[in-house]
Amino acid sequence: MRPLIIATLALTATTGAALATADGPDFFDVRNVRSDDVLFLRERPTANSPKVGQVPHNGKMLRNEGCSAVRDGKILPDSDMNTGPFWCRVRYGPVEGWANARYLAEASEEQPTRSQARRPSYPASVAAAINTNTATCSSFKGMPGFTRNDLDLNADGVNDWVVDYGHLECDGSTSMFCGSGGCTLQILISNGRNAWEAKFEDTVREYSFKPVGGKMLLRLEQHGIACGKPGIQSCPKDIDFAKGR
Repeated sequence: MRPLIIATLALTATTGAALATADGPDFFDVRNVRSDDVLFLRERPTANSPKVGQVPHNGKMLRNEGCSAVRDGKILPDSDMNTGPFWCRVRYGPVEGWANARYLAEASEEQPTRSQARRPSYPASVAAAINTNTATCSSFKGMPGFTRNDLDLNADGVNDWVVDYGHLECDGSTSMFCGSGGCTLQILISNGRNAWEAKFEDTVREYSFKPVGGKMLLRLEQHGIACGKPGIQSCPKDIDFAKGR
């Protein structure tokens, strides 16, 4: 399979700054990356942009969300004169970001039918927070219960993110982020600027959300050592992310 000839795809685009998925392959494989290296996904289409994820040198089935000619990190309008460089927005596992098209080729494997549900994508700040933990995984896959975004925990009118790493498969293992003290739990709270920040990240045995006095509290149980007790004992806590509102 030859590497994707992006310039040809650019000539087929008819509307919008980004190349529509329908005009190119639905999925890419990674190409031209050394076996001891990875392909980084970035927040914006430039090599200087923050990393939001990474793909192994032999990564496969990156979903194509659109390719564009780029100059100085800015997407150029569609034009027959645009010859690149080209970047593509792709989704790999739970992370979505921009990749340099020189490292992409049309997927060689049989592609999933369009009737299959797409994997979730996350805002850049959420993807970056997840990547702080998954960067050590050559491959990872979120299972049902890995994330939820249906609770406003700090009462600012914007739903927050709950990331439960007990429901993440890392390099084929579901216990990478779990141990005798429980599994890693990450709570990302809206900062009011269309971004979310990690306000809680620790190992927990159990957790739930409890409405109390018009607020939604995080109720959790940790290893006894979190409260200065023997590990066999439990350490219950209630966390109010809306405190002061």
